[in-house]
Amino acid sequence: MNESRKLLLPGLLAVIAIAFVGDKAYQNLYVNPLREKQNRLKNMEEDLHDTKMKIKIAQKKLPELDTVQARSLPYQIDLAVSQYRGWLFRLFEEVGLQRTSVDSGQPVRVGKLYDRLSFSVSGSGTLDQVTLFMHKFYSAGHLHIIRSVTFNPTATGRIDLSMSIEALALASAASKDQLTTEVSTQLASTDQADYRFIGKRNLFSATGALWLQSTQLAAITKNASGKPQAWFNAGSASTTVIVDEGESSQIAGHDIELVSATADQASILVDGDEVRISIGQSLQEAID
Repeated sequence: MNESRKLLLPGLLAVIAIAFVGDKAYQNLYVNPLREKQNRLKNMEEDLHDTKMKIKIAQKKLPELDTVQARSLPYQIDLAVSQYRGWLFRLFEEVGLQRTSVDSGQPVRVGKLYDRLSFSVSGSGTLDQVTLFMHKFYSAGHLHIIRSVTFNPTATGRIDLSMSIEALALASAASKDQLTTEVSTQLASTDQADYRFIGKRNLFSATGALWLQSTQLAAITKNASGKPQAWFNAGSASTTVIVDEGESSQIAGHDIELVSATADQASILVDGDEVRISIGQSLQEAID
């Protein structure tokens, strides 16, 4: 190797080293910081977009917040518990439930937003009364919900009811000492009469529905006072129920009242609904 090549090789190595170091410095001092700034800017733009979307969603929900605040139990917790318990007892009395009780649990504070109030409720009544209770409960505008419910049919045709109810008292409630008078619109119908069919089906009776099908009007006679009376073969020919005009009888959870009668046809009330029934016809046929 001649002298000039010996001098050229270190120079080339020095140039390569300078270029490598320079590229590293360029990457570390310019390219990488620029890329990081671009990534941060992109993340900030995405965060800004998400924030704007959340603001839009919150703005749309502002009217809902006003509604929720109006439905909330009073934010004075002692008053909220006592007034809501009183409201439940009045509801029981209105629908005629018996052996009622309402126990309240310890309020649970959720942050600084609201208190969660729990109530254990029990009572006893007919299926019609229980249905009416549920209708009135869900027609009320309180910020409440039934968390669990148990229906236990009894041999008398009545139902033992127990349920767990949860209600909320917001710190921003519209009222501090009064229950709301708002009305809920969550039910399919606000007319109680539209739900009477539930009681007629006698859902919790093992024999009630079959009894309607197998009970026939066997005869129409008169009692010692000359008043009409209807004879029903209830379930079998060996079981006969006699109902005098103006009187009622309950079998398997169904209330039967004789309104009037002719020689071969009677007008009766079946669970409060009037139907015409002919001799030999079943109660189910008369209702249908």
